[in-house]
Amino acid sequence: MANEEIIYGKHAVEQALQAGRVKRIWALNRDPEGVRKAVLREAEEMGIRVDLVERRYLDDRMGRANHQGIIAKIVPFAYRELDNVLAEGKLIGPILILDKINDPGNLGNIIRTAAAFGAGAIILPKDRAVGVTPTVEKAASGMIDLVPIVRETNLASAIGKLKDAEYWVFGADAEEGEFISGVDLTGKVAVALGAEAKGLGRLVREKCDGILRIPMATGVESLNVAAAAAICLYEVARQNGWSYPGNW
Repeated sequence: MANEEIIYGKHAVEQALQAGRVKRIWALNRDPEGVRKAVLREAEEMGIRVDLVERRYLDDRMGRANHQGIIAKIVPFAYRELDNVLAEGKLIGPILILDKINDPGNLGNIIRTAAAFGAGAIILPKDRAVGVTPTVEKAASGMIDLVPIVRETNLASAIGKLKDAEYWVFGADAEEGEFISGVDLTGKVAVALGAEAKGLGRLVREKCDGILRIPMATGVESLNVAAAAAICLYEVARQNGWSYPGNW
């Protein structure tokens, strides 16, 4: 299994099933609370092979990962092309630009939050950053296929494409910029957030139309990037009257 694309956890496997990405499932042969029952039934109805196994079988393959008694072999995650996403003309919510995020837990949490707030897309760099991995899919709790995820070689060029599509692009900074609540974030907006320790790269920062700052109590240096992303998405949603996701 080492060379296979494997995801784990009930929500991740369930969402992958709905997206048509699952090829085979291994599940714990004891499920007293019926946590995985519906997922396995759906898989069998779709003609997907389900093997019921002992816990040791799952533990041996997933190590310390919290597999929740279910793992699946899947079709690898398919990234979108930014040009195609923009050309579809369906984007309504804000776009997140993530500059060299390396922690898979942070990326997974950001994807989950982006889905909750109706984000239009997430843009990642191809190099020196985490992509969509099994750990990311688990942290995203089944939300991985709900937001288009793009990988671009050059984020500065990607920002140029967004501006050509009439987006306003704002960077987030822990120490500089205007307080986020005082900036007009209505309409077509993209927000760039930097790596956990280094913040936004120089080229990305220079491409931004403005810099946002989240107000924090004295003595607090910065927020975790996933928390900062959630606050930015909340503020954009608030200013847009909660209308863009279409289901508030």
